[in-house]
Amino acid sequence: MLPVTRARARKGTTASRLSQGIAALLAAGLTAGLVTIAATPASAAETVTTYSSSGFTIAAGAVSSSPAAVSVTVPAGTGRLLALRLSIVNPPAIIPEQMNYYVISPSGTARFVGCNTQRTTFDDTFSCAGLQGFYGTDPGGVWTLSATDSAPSGQTTSWGGFALELTTELSAPVVTKDPSDTSARAGTPATFSATASGWPTPSVQWQVKDGTEFVDIPGATTSSYSFTTAMANSGSQYRAVFSNSQGPDAYSTHATLTVTPPVPLITNQPQSTTVDSGSLATFYSTADGTPTPTVQWQHAAPGGSFTDISGATSSSYTFTAQAAQDGYRYQAVFINSHGDVTSNPVTLTVRPRGPVVTSNPGNATVNEGGPATFTAAATGDPEATVQWYVSTDAGVTFTDIAGATSPTYTIASTDRAQHLSQFLAVFTNIAGDAPTTPATLQVQYAPEVLEHPVDVVVDSGGTATFKAAAAGTPTPTVQWQVSTNDGITYNDIDGATGPTLELTDVRFADSGTYYRAAFTNAVGTTYTGPYGARLGVRVLHPTITTDITDQQVAAGSTVTFTAAATGDPTPTPQWQVSTDDGATFTNIAGATSDTYTFTATAADDGFQYRARYGSDAGGSVATSSATLAVTVAPVITLSPADQSAPEGTRATFTSQATGQPTPTVQWQVSTDGGTTFTDIGGATDPTLEVLADDTSAGNRYQAVHTNSTGHATTDAATLTVLPLAEVVTQPTPQAVGVGARATFRARSDDPTARIQWQVSTDGGRTFTDLPGQVGDELTFLTTSDQNGNLYRALFTTTGGITATTPVALTLPAVAPIAPVAPGTPAPVTAVTPDTATATATPVTPSARGAALAVTGADSGPLALAAALLLAAGITAVTIRRRRHTAS
Repeated sequence: MLPVTRARARKGTTASRLSQGIAALLAAGLTAGLVTIAATPASAAETVTTYSSSGFTIAAGAVSSSPAAVSVTVPAGTGRLLALRLSIVNPPAIIPEQMNYYVISPSGTARFVGCNTQRTTFDDTFSCAGLQGFYGTDPGGVWTLSATDSAPSGQTTSWGGFALELTTELSAPVVTKDPSDTSARAGTPATFSATASGWPTPSVQWQVKDGTEFVDIPGATTSSYSFTTAMANSGSQYRAVFSNSQGPDAYSTHATLTVTPPVPLITNQPQSTTVDSGSLATFYSTADGTPTPTVQWQHAAPGGSFTDISGATSSSYTFTAQAAQDGYRYQAVFINSHGDVTSNPVTLTVRPRGPVVTSNPGNATVNEGGPATFTAAATGDPEATVQWYVSTDAGVTFTDIAGATSPTYTIASTDRAQHLSQFLAVFTNIAGDAPTTPATLQVQYAPEVLEHPVDVVVDSGGTATFKAAAAGTPTPTVQWQVSTNDGITYNDIDGATGPTLELTDVRFADSGTYYRAAFTNAVGTTYTGPYGARLGVRVLHPTITTDITDQQVAAGSTVTFTAAATGDPTPTPQWQVSTDDGATFTNIAGATSDTYTFTATAADDGFQYRARYGSDAGGSVATSSATLAVTVAPVITLSPADQSAPEGTRATFTSQATGQPTPTVQWQVSTDGGTTFTDIGGATDPTLEVLADDTSAGNRYQAVHTNSTGHATTDAATLTVLPLAEVVTQPTPQAVGVGARATFRARSDDPTARIQWQVSTDGGRTFTDLPGQVGDELTFLTTSDQNGNLYRALFTTTGGITATTPVALTLPAVAPIAPVAPGTPAPVTAVTPDTATATATPVTPSARGAALAVTGADSGPLALAAALLLAAGITAVTIRRRRHTAS
């Protein structure tokens, strides 16, 4: 059946509601051919077209999974779908109560429009599901319409079909989004985007302004225009032209492209990679650019921000991957002087490494009631968890042990019921699990002690005897042990494996040691005790066996005193020194061996030394006192320092030395750079003064200190003579008129000397710097308050400051300026001396706020002069300095 098209007023108008009502009344008659509606559009852009389907039948007892379906075909190009209305044509006399109607568009969009209803018309005002999903596209194609009865009856029903009413719209292009100005680095893409509404969908053509006109860009026919920029594109203007069949073209506003110098260009993007935990992962990226860019790799945890990787500054970044890095992202940042560019971020996938047992638990044999410990270890990434299991049926079945989830499993107190139980650990991570081999626990019983050893006290050098006995099955062996930390720990005594322990030639150092016997059989070990037997050894007080004698040495020589003593415990020495002829002695820090060695100094002369031997057990004895005599050769304590002195002044060199007896001094000079030195007649004081002049410049000076033991020479010091600048051109007095240019000139013989001009306003008592006046010529325009000022130049070199002779500035009396009525523009003729140039321009009163700019002049008098000139109607006065170069 052909579609029927009719006009449709736009939504929201009275005509729209009227047409909807008429359509509802005539829907049934359209299919039967009782009514014909002519296609007379009410709008040039919006039309309503009805498409009718064939009839269908719903069989008696048909279920909802078997709907009655028909279709209608809508031609393409009718416009953009705005509204949809579905009507049932010629329904049965009695409509089932729970009818469902289903619509599927050509694009596959599906909606239930009627749900469990007897209604026969469905649109935006009534529909099970919203119809908006159909709108906004071209409805052209096959529409599928179906009906089902959700409560089927025993009656077959016949239906005249469906009437599908579609409201569509055609419209001319209208720009909805203009392109924006953009900037890009040369060599990188620039993108302009623009959109327009209209139906049919407008085509687009991008244009670029070529001189005064816009011209098409070949191939630029999508809403976004992207291209690689060059510096030549900077300043170009771009626009989009939208066209369709419904009206005139629509032009976007133009956008301007700004191209900046190129940043690096990535030539190789990094690639995501997958590696096993513990293996190497490598990312690689390169970029071109001028200058050659540097690279910095960055990484980011999942959901985190990128941060620099320390040291990752080459094109290839390789590291050992861990499971914790799974999902990390990596990127390379390339930088040169034009900017930076970042590579695509890539992802690291780390496959976990399943557990591998590296240490199996070992069998354990323990005494009943004692602890038993099993330890296992495994590698894996991520780190594996552990669960211990126990078997009481020789390993046939194993049961997990609650709470035993660490690599070490300890049974705090064993009993015989656990004898021959087996234990194993299972390590697990997301990649799998790995069990250890089982370990067997043996619970045994220790021997019983019958006789414990008792405490013994003997003389130094005597013999101590301890006894012990035990019974057990099998018969235990015995191992004597000794403790040197009050019974806290014991160590076996080699060869001491009998019931009686004899210790010969005991010493005081053995006193306080404890002894016990360890009885062992196949079941276990039992110790005598509970604290062991204590050995006591009586003290042997110290006696001097080697004494000391007096010594004489030169300062700086090595002195050695040696002594010895016997005793038990072995006495330790403490060397002592007396600085008051033996009245009192004090300990020498660290001097605690039989030999005391040190380097003698002059201050040690006459000191007395001795060694006192003592022990912690009590008692001490001292050697005889020995006196030390020390002689001292000269020792330089102060060498002369290099001196720099202005020409014509005196430089001072100073030297000092110590020695016994007090050394004399003789100054020497070298005029050949220190190769040879000769005595300076009469220069025998610690201080030497030298006149800084041409004859002494560069000379080197040293002092020789001498006594009966020897002599010592200081380091040589160099004299540097700093020259002063000499004035070769003195400034001359100046007598000029007020407002004329005054010029003073001065020069020195040193072109490197810094120049500073100064002025004195108090007859030469004080001078102040003239800011910025640092050339060999001082020039300025005079003012009346400068009359009688004195001027001079300072020349500064490394040797000091040289001043020129002060000269005076003399100014004749100046006649006052006649006032001029405000607001009266009048030309002014400026009197111009040969050293100044002035120009003046009349102005109106409104321009009298202009500033008076004067170079090199004092601001106070010039401000007064400016005010007078402005009052006379002069807008600006320009005074130029004349540069002068001294011949």
